[in-house]
Amino acid sequence: MSTDKTVLVAEDEESLRRLYKTWLEGEGFTVLTAVNGDEAHEMWDENVDALLLDRRMPEKYGDEVLEKGRDNDLDTPVSMITAVDPDLDISEMQFDDYVVKPTEREEIIQTVNELVSTNEIRETVREFARAGVKINKLRKEHPQSMLKTHAEYQRLQKEYSELQREVKGMADELNEYEKELLIEARQRAN
Repeated sequence: MSTDKTVLVAEDEESLRRLYKTWLEGEGFTVLTAVNGDEAHEMWDENVDALLLDRRMPEKYGDEVLEKGRDNDLDTPVSMITAVDPDLDISEMQFDDYVVKPTEREEIIQTVNELVSTNEIRETVREFARAGVKINKLRKEHPQSMLKTHAEYQRLQKEYSELQREVKGMADELNEYEKELLIEARQRAN
């Protein structure tokens, strides 16, 4: 299996870091590894499609790495992979999944696949919203008679319709909570 998706594994325990890397590479992912929070912070950029982030690492805790990444507008899907049982403090953290160690291969693979899927959904919704904003702006600024004959506007309309069908198809596959978020995004786009 081959994939063009990159996963950053931030884990201070060498044996777990190597194990996660082996499992994910076996599924075709490109895997980057960080041994501590500072290294994870430095390596996390827009090219990372999913992040497995240990919550307690030297130099900088995973919580801090997550907060700084979000402050830097990195919206990569993140799963905390940790031995720390969740407490009320997680209510403020901006992660997408929370996995408590010990974990098994199947759970790591499933978690990463779900994170990558979340990232793809976000990008499609973003493209849909961008196209909707452009269409609405053009409709406000130009007469409909001109837009009907403008090739680039017609291409944009077609792209918007295709994205709308794709977003609807994705919504049908999401759970009820995720559906609500997607509907809100679509309403903002219109």
